[in-house]
Amino acid sequence: MGYTYNISQQGIYVRTLAPPDDELVWLELCPPRGERRVRLVGQGGLAPRLGQERVCDGTPGFGVQIVDGAKMDMEYWFNRYRAFAEMLGVSLNPPAKTVA
Repeated sequence: MGYTYNISQQGIYVRTLAPPDDELVWLELCPPRGERRVRLVGQGGLAPRLGQERVCDGTPGFGVQIVDGAKMDMEYWFNRYRAFAEMLGVSLNPPAKTVA
């Protein structure tokens, strides 16, 4: 169990003191301004666990890349994220990097 801390169209950072043990994780959450939950699959959920000997120097949790989910849930997630990003004025197509 955790809280979304940072999201993008393709990934999520989950704040938690109990990161998953597996690289593939199920994520069940409501998209930004969504009216229903979606169930997505994320990859890359491994994160170091905190213990008595470790001090957290950042926000504890783990990041995952969204890699799968039911087609209807994936479409709903992307649509709600796009609407949220547009409301915030976030460009979904960053400018191309120039090479000198």
